[in-house]
Amino acid sequence: MSSVPARICNLGALSRGMPGLTPALGTVFAEAAAVCFEHQNHNSGVQLIAEGHFKSKFTVEWLPVTDQQLRAHNDLQYATEYGAYGIAIFLVKDQTGQTVVERSCKGTGFDFWLGNEDDLFLEQKARLEVSGILAGGDSEIGTRLNKKVKQISKTNGTALPGYVAIVEFSGPKARVYVK
Repeated sequence: MSSVPARICNLGALSRGMPGLTPALGTVFAEAAAVCFEHQNHNSGVQLIAEGHFKSKFTVEWLPVTDQQLRAHNDLQYATEYGAYGIAIFLVKDQTGQTVVERSCKGTGFDFWLGNEDDLFLEQKARLEVSGILAGGDSEIGTRLNKKVKQISKTNGTALPGYVAIVEFSGPKARVYVK
């Protein structure tokens, strides 16, 4: 993978929104990811390694975090969750072409419905479950992945595929599993 050029992940692109993600919420996810990266002493341009079903590397870019953004995302648990959403949504779109068409309801076992942006009816084609880790190693990533795969499996009454993405900001890395 070292000879493969890194793909660009510009967090600002989330601010354009998607059928199931408003520009405002996309901006929140992008800001939260930037806060998490900078909290882990990373600068814009950091390399993120994607493992699992998506084997790739990305150069993650963002505008410098402001004091106002730091205050707004001061609860790092929420910032990690929202930032992980942003990274996972970007990775899935980059690797599959699918986009967020709807936020899932609580209790379904996953976070987002995915589909094709150009589909007139925005048909639900896949599920996405995301978890974020501010700082942890491969063991914690693996443990979280196993937990989330079990969680999304409970909704396997559907034949639709399910993606589980674990985003870890200190590495940084993401591990994606397709069920």
